[in-house]
Amino acid sequence: MKKILLGMLAISACFASYAQTTNFTGTNLGANFAFQASSVTVPLGTSSIDGIGQQNMGMTISASQGLEMSKTSVLLFGFDYSLSEAKVGEIRSTGTATLKAKNIWTLSVAPGFLLSDETLAYLKVGYEGAQTVASSTGSTELTKNITGTSLGFGIRTMINKTSYLQFEAKQTSYGAARFDGDTSDFTARATSASIGVGFKF
Repeated sequence: MKKILLGMLAISACFASYAQTTNFTGTNLGANFAFQASSVTVPLGTSSIDGIGQQNMGMTISASQGLEMSKTSVLLFGFDYSLSEAKVGEIRSTGTATLKAKNIWTLSVAPGFLLSDETLAYLKVGYEGAQTVASSTGSTELTKNITGTSLGFGIRTMINKTSYLQFEAKQTSYGAARFDGDTSDFTARATSASIGVGFKF
């Protein structure tokens, strides 16, 4: 991930002197198709866990505001919200509990660097949140809100004067949390990639 981010900075520096930021400032709204691989870690004790490499697909909506930093760079402030639930894992002891995440959101800051008038490369730092739900047959659902941080990169390229195509990848790490009544914490991580379209206003 670090090598990719450094490579993007080097490429953007080569082309920056020929570009203008007009296409990437202002308000933007978008929709993305996302693929995510997630894992959860729980101290085993007398239980076992199946939570490595759980794969999910879904849709997210996004909004961002672009501010010009210089003639060749933009700062994007963004908000993303997932319309889909994501299975995180299964915890097995006397029975099987399914662990999933929903209401997943991101607040982000992303410095962007122009590769051309129509293409922007950006680095993205995010503050993440989600509601985790543990459920099993015959038992009451347990819920817990979790938060964490993310780091990623993306490319945004204009299709015409008011719409763009966007690709993004990121890694997310959530802090330790514990369901009420449990005696051990769990942690979750996710790697995701998305492709989508957006509109500039």
